[in-house]
Amino acid sequence: MEKINILGINITSLSGQELAETIEEFLSGFDSHYIVTPNPEIVLAAQSDEELFYILNQADLALPDGVGLQIAAWFLGRRLSRFTGADTVPLLLHRAEERGERVCIANWRGGLSRASAIKKFLDKKYPKLNYLVLDIDRQAKLFPLKRVQQFAPQIILASLGCPWQEKFIYHTLRSLSAVKIGMG
Repeated sequence: MEKINILGINITSLSGQELAETIEEFLSGFDSHYIVTPNPEIVLAAQSDEELFYILNQADLALPDGVGLQIAAWFLGRRLSRFTGADTVPLLLHRAEERGERVCIANWRGGLSRASAIKKFLDKKYPKLNYLVLDIDRQAKLFPLKRVQQFAPQIILASLGCPWQEKFIYHTLRSLSAVKIGMG
């Protein structure tokens, strides 16, 4: 898998087919994987946040979410396909519904989406999906990790905003054998 270094962040360069195959490979195994979706603002934020910089570069996939990263790659003489969280998450949810896999969503309590709205959407769009939505306080020191472990999801989606979701995935969820993705 090719990586393109943009301001020190290794952005994954792959096709849509390669992305689908890689996610399939991740979900077919028992290892822990995490995916980040950096956009230009996140790459810039990482320049002054050493921990975020490190976490982004440790991700199994750093999917470029933003035309600015495509332009930066072009200036480097490279081509980069854009994959937004909004493109990637429905693929994961559809696959999970088809295969009976469990999905956990860590949602920022103070964010744009309420847990009730997420549940309503999922029930309508993915009626057979087995999911758990947790409202998370970004500043809280405690997270219901035991509840997540008992639910045993194959996919964990973190919608906490950057840099919280990346740090949350790395520090709190990294030991769980699931595919984790920071979205939004």
